Amino acid sequence: MKHFCILASAAMALAVGAFAQNSALPEEFTDGFFIQNEGWFGQATGSINWVDGAGTVYYNIDDKANGNVDVLGNTSEYGMVYGGYYYAMSKQAPRLVVLDALTLKVVKSFETIGGDSRAVLGVDDGKVYVGTSAGIFVLDVNSDFSISENAISGTEGQIGMMARVGKYVFAAKQSTGVLVIDPETDAVVATIENSNICGLTVSRDGTVWAVAKSDIVRINPVTLDNDIMALPNKMVSPWGSWMADKMCADPDEDALYYAYGGSWTNSETHIGKLIINEDGTLSEDTDFAYIMPDAATEGRKQILYGAIGIDPQSGYLIVTTTQDGYGANYAYNWLHYIDRKSGEVAKTVVMTSDAGDNYYWFPSIPVFPDIDAPEINLADMTLTEGDIVTYAVTDYVADSDNMPALAVADVVSDDMGVVAVEDNNGFAFTAVAMHEGEASLTVTVNSNGQVEEKVINVEVLPNTVSVSDNLISTINVYPTTVATSLNVKGVDDGTVAVYNMSGAIVAMHDLCNGSTIDLGGLIPGTYIVKIVSGKDIKVVKILKL
Repeated sequence: MKHFCILASAAMALAVGAFAQNSALPEEFTDGFFIQNEGWFGQATGSINWVDGAGTVYYNIDDKANGNVDVLGNTSEYGMVYGGYYYAMSKQAPRLVVLDALTLKVVKSFETIGGDSRAVLGVDDGKVYVGTSAGIFVLDVNSDFSISENAISGTEGQIGMMARVGKYVFAAKQSTGVLVIDPETDAVVATIENSNICGLTVSRDGTVWAVAKSDIVRINPVTLDNDIMALPNKMVSPWGSWMADKMCADPDEDALYYAYGGSWTNSETHIGKLIINEDGTLSEDTDFAYIMPDAATEGRKQILYGAIGIDPQSGYLIVTTTQDGYGANYAYNWLHYIDRKSGEVAKTVVMTSDAGDNYYWFPSIPVFPDIDAPEINLADMTLTEGDIVTYAVTDYVADSDNMPALAVADVVSDDMGVVAVEDNNGFAFTAVAMHEGEASLTVTVNSNGQVEEKVINVEVLPNTVSVSDNLISTINVYPTTVATSLNVKGVDDGTVAVYNMSGAIVAMHDLCNGSTIDLGGLIPGTYIVKIVSGKDIKVVKILKL
């Protein structure tokens, strides 16, 4: 596992200055990260650079890896590595290029995709959502990267950043808000309305944060409950000349980083850090301070150009800058590695051409390779009849390249009569020990397109006293699909507890010759009913409408 903690003393020991450039290509793009560039409109198409772990820069690697021909289209604003492929998006044709992420060889290129390119999102191991100015189109990876003819209904219009969290995809839509999409059916199931929404990110607990200029909207990814709070500093909307918005989440602490201080996007002068408090509110981290440094020309300052991101290999916040002003000022470009604790510059790479000359890169976004597969940290289990245990994805999935909250997990029991398994909105699964015996759970985790599977053996022991066959056969719990009332009959005395799929008790009642229990106040979903009468236990699963 890689470690993200950066000691201030170590950071300050790193040199600040120009690093080498290289006209060759590494054998594989693993140790380092990509910088995707818009390109110099009218002079050069979009391009991809590579910065290795030592700070050596390899320029125009997309062209060099493909016989020194232009690969990307004009104004290449967004890129992503998912499932072994690099997806590069450009506003003009080719609007989508799929490349092998290890070699950058072109796999497939699309001149048209239904609209101008925006962001792209890997949804599962066979499906990618392609955001455009005309909505979200579906790319079928398993069918030679075929793309749907029509946009997903309800997404038509300009789409911005997207993220999959649990069972939903969240997508920013201009002048509308955040669309909530079920990726199983490719249907919009809800819209969080806010005409100022211009981007989003996801914190390490899975909370979705949507930027709305002077505000930020906090979205619960399960219930979709949301509230709005003011940002300490206003962010600039990227819609006018669409590009990735300038906020990212810390993978190791409850914090967000955001760029501000400019009057238009790609002119920001500051990066701030927001601490996510225990109650979900935000506060400015006063220990973190990053102000753009002086530029090459006297009297000029550097400004942010492109999105920000955290390099999972080094742990630094990656910031690309240019010189403020117009025209020839854009030929001065820098890449900064920022300490996430202090905001101090740990090292700087001066971005030039292969010949070492100033060059108009117009960087758009850092793109990080996905090297390590996810780990499933679950061991074989021993449970007792009646046990109800819940396992959160963030607790049992580890991935040094990606946040576990973004992983998609599936758990299947080979014997639901012994161990019943229920998905908890994609964030957890609950195992219920139904009856003495043995079963196995097959756990499948997709983390950024890398899929791992593990079989967990489960032994269910009898209750320490006994589980009465008579109780099991005589007790009657109905209906199992409940609107308001649940009836428990056939038991003289005891207690009944109703558990949600997180394992928490949401209702508890005493029984006397049976009972009728009011569940009308519970939210719809799956629940576990556990009946205890003396030394006897019975467990039943119900669905609340």
